[in-house]
Amino acid sequence: MGALYESGVDQGGTTRGRAPLLSVAIPVHDEVEQLSRVLAGLTAQRGGTDDFEVILVDNNSEDPRLEEVWRAHRERLALTLLRQPRLEHPMALCRARNSALAIARGTWFWTLDSDSIPAPGFLEVLRRRLASAGGERPMLTGERVYIAAEGVPEEEIAAGGDALASAPTILSASNYERPRDRRFPEIERLPDLPQPWDYMLGGNTVYRREDALAVDGYDEGFDGHWGYEDDEFAYRMISVRGCVPEYVEGLVVYHQDPSSPPGWRRHAKEENPNWHRACRLIPGYREEKLKRYAEHGITVNV
Repeated sequence: MGALYESGVDQGGTTRGRAPLLSVAIPVHDEVEQLSRVLAGLTAQRGGTDDFEVILVDNNSEDPRLEEVWRAHRERLALTLLRQPRLEHPMALCRARNSALAIARGTWFWTLDSDSIPAPGFLEVLRRRLASAGGERPMLTGERVYIAAEGVPEEEIAAGGDALASAPTILSASNYERPRDRRFPEIERLPDLPQPWDYMLGGNTVYRREDALAVDGYDEGFDGHWGYEDDEFAYRMISVRGCVPEYVEGLVVYHQDPSSPPGWRRHAKEENPNWHRACRLIPGYREEKLKRYAEHGITVNV
């Protein structure tokens, strides 16, 4: 059922004969325990797994267990492992998502992070929304819940149920230590927000594959540094392609926070080339972001 690609060369054939409704793209660099829980969450989706494929894009992982995880899950999922050639930096989300876009077969495309486990009802909700899409160009997003997932057994995730909903929530540094996804309550007013692209997190966004290809995918100039590539991509999808951003209740993913702090300082914007690139490419972005930081009492260095 699964396929393995080495540097873009097919090593194992296609995943299934007919084209799926949805392609799920997951960039990964190590973090194999987190990834395995994510894949378990995908196998647990209500309504089955027959209408979607999963594309893992390996950004030069050093952990040899990655292939073991792929092999362990490929009998229950249409699961492709695409291995990148040697990269200058493993933080290459744009290249990874573009690589997945190039081989994806689904009409719809879901960018999912390797640390974000979908709720068991995610695809049940998504299928209903996509069935009503018609000729629309929606760009869909949902809530991210921050949990300590180490104590949640993978087999309980794969069984569905309330294992994830019952996991302890945490005040995550990546969420500026807020008790709920920091995009709330504003996100519920999409698309009627200034700078709506700022609410479209790359770790949980669904859109038509043809729309992404029409704007030439993700800007690989963001690769090598952290953040803001998803905002700039959403800016082009909305302002150039005419996609309509939408929050959908029930499109929930559970973000597994790392036990160790990240290798970058989230508040030190002046150190991050991606911040400056986004501010240069998106009109009014810097001013609106600084305004929102101030409104939420977040101090940043710019």
